[in-house]
Amino acid sequence: MPVFVGAGTSSFMKGSDGVGFSRLTTTQIGNLSGMVSGQVVYNTTKNLLQFYDGSEWKDVSEVKVAATGGNSVTTSGLYKIHTFTSPGTFQVTAGETTTAKYLIVAGGGGGGGDNSGGGGAGGLHYKEGISLSPGSFPITIGSGGNGAPSTNTNASNGGDTTVGGTINITADGGGKGGTGNGGQYAGGPGGSGGGAAGETGPSPSYIGPGTGDSGHPGGLDVQSPPNGWGNNGGINSPGGGGGGGGARSLGQNAKSGTVGGDGGAGAQYSISGSNVYYAGGGGGGNENSVPSPSPSGGQGGGGGMNYSYPNKPAAANGDDGTGGGGGGGTHNQGGVTGGNGGSGIVIIAYPV
Repeated sequence: MPVFVGAGTSSFMKGSDGVGFSRLTTTQIGNLSGMVSGQVVYNTTKNLLQFYDGSEWKDVSEVKVAATGGNSVTTSGLYKIHTFTSPGTFQVTAGETTTAKYLIVAGGGGGGGDNSGGGGAGGLHYKEGISLSPGSFPITIGSGGNGAPSTNTNASNGGDTTVGGTINITADGGGKGGTGNGGQYAGGPGGSGGGAAGETGPSPSYIGPGTGDSGHPGGLDVQSPPNGWGNNGGINSPGGGGGGGGARSLGQNAKSGTVGGDGGAGAQYSISGSNVYYAGGGGGGNENSVPSPSPSGGQGGGGGMNYSYPNKPAAANGDDGTGGGGGGGTHNQGGVTGGNGGSGIVIIAYPV
């Protein structure tokens, strides 16, 4: 049977099975008084030994983070990577780190129909130096917004992506592309805003504003401000839609009186183990029966205008798992349907 040796906070247990130190929570350790240098306790919150160095408690042992959850779990270099493309829970079961990182992208907005605006990309959040400790992190993944089924019928915004627990972040879904009469069916606000529709004269009041911060400087793995990265949609012309905003740049204004604008560029991150672009805006639509030049979706999953696209006439969908905006529609023989936005994604990585 173990026997306590010493008194108070300096006690330890001695028995035939070995020696065990006092077991206290982080809160209890913080409330201790009268400590001396070299004093040792076992922290039951962090699951490791700590010693007092005369001014603060230091970790003696390190327990690597162990966690579950995700549609895939991979390892790249020094990091284990949990990727969520559908709702779930990231569960840290042991250990602690202050060097985790995350990427959180919302669903892209749907593109408008008929000479219309591209959908805005989902808001993008990226942070490094994140603290993780045992606990639950519920995750929802924003769906892509639906493209407009016809002219003068609204598309829909992309869905929000959320991560709970101590991360506690909501990425705003991308704004819908404007469709038909831009004064009545304007581009929607979102992480990045939707482009304005091209059935009316150009007006900046018809664009969708981005709720994320503009000013991404370009480059790899740029950390986001508190609102995430996002940009406004582009301005229309009388016959061309504005491009949807992307994480790195604004949706482009219509290129001419009959040609829409390109989608705003997305941003590049390596958290998955590869350099991947996310959150590109959808390209705007052209005037009726103007197949080229075809406005392109922004790098990072944005859908472009595609006059002969077989399933969604005249517009391509944003890529799932990137938060890309859907392409704006152009009237052709098959109809005027806008492209759907791409679904969002969550990636959490921590050292192993």
